This record gives sequence, C-alpha cells and structure tokens, in this order.
Amino acid sequence: MCLISEEELISISSSAFLNLLLHVFRFWSKNPTGEKKVVFGVLLGYIEGDTRYIKKVAPLLHQDNRNFVMDEDFMKNVGKINKKELDSGSVNEVIGWYRSTNDGIKFTARDIKNHINFQEFNLMFIGLIIDPSLFSAENYGFSVYRLEGDKYYNMMSPHMKIPWEIEPIENPEEIIIDFRGYISNYFQNQPLITELNE
Repeated sequence: MCLISEEELISISSSAFLNLLLHVFRFWSKNPTGEKKVVFGVLLGYIEGDTRYIKKVAPLLHQDNRNFVMDEDFMKNVGKINKKELDSGSVNEVIGWYRSTNDGIKFTARDIKNHINFQEFNLMFIGLIIDPSLFSAENYGFSVYRLEGDKYYNMMSPHMKIPWEIEPIENPEEIIIDFRGYISNYFQNQPLITELNE
C-alpha cells in the first residue's frame, strides 16, 4: 500500500540531480549499446523539519539485476561516505539511497527489505527509484519513498510517496566546477562520473 505524504518535501539541488542522471545514463542507453544496467548510490544532504535537502549523490555500483541486497559490505561503504562528509566539516550526511530500474517505478519488496536497514536508525531516511526510460522534458521519471510509521518495520509496512522539487540553479559556479571535472574526465578517457571503488 502506498500513501502520499502531504506535509513532507524533498528538495534536490540541480547539481545533485545532474550527477544522479549521469550515473543512471552511464549504464543505460537505447543506442548504440542498448545497455540496461541498474545503478545504486546514496543521497547526501540535510533535514530541516519535514524537508529533506539533497545536495549531493555518491554513486556506489551498477549491476544487471535490480534485486540487489544491501548487505554488510554495502552498509560499510555507506558508512565510509558518511564519515568522509562528517570529517570534512560538511553539513551533509547520508539521508537516503537511490537505484535505477528498467521496469517501472515501484517500491518493491526488495526495496522495503533494504530500506528497513536504514529507516530503523533514521525515521526520515528515503529511497529514490528512477526509471530512465520514462525520463523526458515533461517527466523526470522518478519517485521518492519512505516507510510509514516510526518503528517495528516489516515487509507488510505501508510506504509513503513524498513530493519533490528540483531546485533552480542558484550557484552557477557549482555547475561550472562539475562540468570542468566532466570535461577533464572525457579527455582522459575516464567516465564522466565514477563509482566509489573505481
């Protein structure tokens, strides 16, 4: 069962959304390769009241199968990313995860199992599911979810869909810095965006 939250909001920076798209489309294309791999990563930002501000993404991995178990190794990598942010004095921390899909936007049973690992420790934790086949100028092809309630989560726990917005570009310098990195990677025959262990 999926409910819609009326009070909450997800606010995603333009830079974070661009990097999320770069990760997704690096491994998904209609042409020329026809590659359709799914990606996984984490969302970094901060929470104020009922609004979660996503300021960065950290790409973790890609694979053929969306039924990925966020196991101990995955959680250790999430912990490393979180520690790196905190050690740098950033206000950002891991507040959610994302994955791509090639079969529609659904918060699946596997997503719920994975999400319980996070939301048991942080009630505000979120999961973002994006289907690149649905992405267009009119439809960004993603939804954001969390489990309803505040404890004792299980496979039967209902989940909530949370409204979102993409923030307008307020700091062009941030986007320019990102593009300098993309261009440098391109001319060095490197991926435009890299995953954690690359």
